[in-house]
Amino acid sequence: MKKSKAIALILSLCLMGVIIAGCAAPAAPTAPAAPAAPAAPAAPAAPASSGETYTWSIGMNSKEGDIPYYIADKFKELIEARSNGAITVNLYPSAQLGSDIELVESVINGDLEFYSGTTPPTVQYVPQAALLDIHWAFDNVAHARRLIDGEYGSVLNAAYQEKNMRFLAFADVGVRQLMSNKRVDAVADIAGQKIRVQENQYHIAYWNALSATPTPMDWGEVYMALQQGVIDANEQAIFFIVSSNIFDVQDYLIMTNHLYQPAVLFVGENLYQGLPDDIRTMVDECAKEAEAYARQVCDDLMAEKTQVILDNDVEQIFLDEAVINEMKELIKPVNEQIRNDVGAESYDSFMQYLEAAR
Repeated sequence: MKKSKAIALILSLCLMGVIIAGCAAPAAPTAPAAPAAPAAPAAPAAPASSGETYTWSIGMNSKEGDIPYYIADKFKELIEARSNGAITVNLYPSAQLGSDIELVESVINGDLEFYSGTTPPTVQYVPQAALLDIHWAFDNVAHARRLIDGEYGSVLNAAYQEKNMRFLAFADVGVRQLMSNKRVDAVADIAGQKIRVQENQYHIAYWNALSATPTPMDWGEVYMALQQGVIDANEQAIFFIVSSNIFDVQDYLIMTNHLYQPAVLFVGENLYQGLPDDIRTMVDECAKEAEAYARQVCDDLMAEKTQVILDNDVEQIFLDEAVINEMKELIKPVNEQIRNDVGAESYDSFMQYLEAAR
């Protein structure tokens, strides 16, 4: 009896299971496999030595708004992005790490990775750089760019590399002009004027040849020196004049167009050669793009920057061609001095390259 009841109970439970199962919601259909996600675009090439990172510093005497800063800032932007964060570049403008000459020394000694500035502070280490200091050597900025972009650029860079420097980007800030608190219409008007110049023996010699009193001074000291009457004048490129508000303490802008003003990004040669091939290529490419960018900025903004000066009660003076020619005659002994110092072969070769670039 008990056995029959047990069997009946089991059959009842099975029947209930079948009924419940039949009443249950039908199983959800199996979802189709999701389509494969489209392949992500290839990321910029990462450093060859995966996981290795670099932190570099760029020192400069220039301020934000100066062409050397534009070069450094664009280089930083480009290389940090393309390295996927493996490279970090820190910018130190406004002489935070020292004067131009101190920054050049730091790069040569391996204490600083990059310097963004100009060539005159390098002359004491790379004598051939003095060839770019020859006043009125270039017809215009385009002439200078053709020279640097051609074979001569490699010749000059080789001279820098011997001193543990290499220029990666060679842009410019236009040409230098004379600003003074004394009107200048003739060469005689320059005589005796205390003119701020860079710490460069040839710059000093050029203005001595014009009977001025050249006064070497770090650029950061010029505004106060003019304000206090320590100096009468300065010779500088338009961009630097504007970024430092020199127009506040000068009355005349004399368009001498006497000297091409490079704006250059240098790197220590030992550092450069020690980089993996792909990083070195990345450095080269980003620097050349920064060069093109800085040149375009200079071209686009030159008229605007000049107008800023004139809008601040500064009188612009254009010298007669006869006056410029007289200056060129007076400075010829300085050109000979440069020829003697760098060697006749280097000097004459430069002049041939210069003529070919016209």
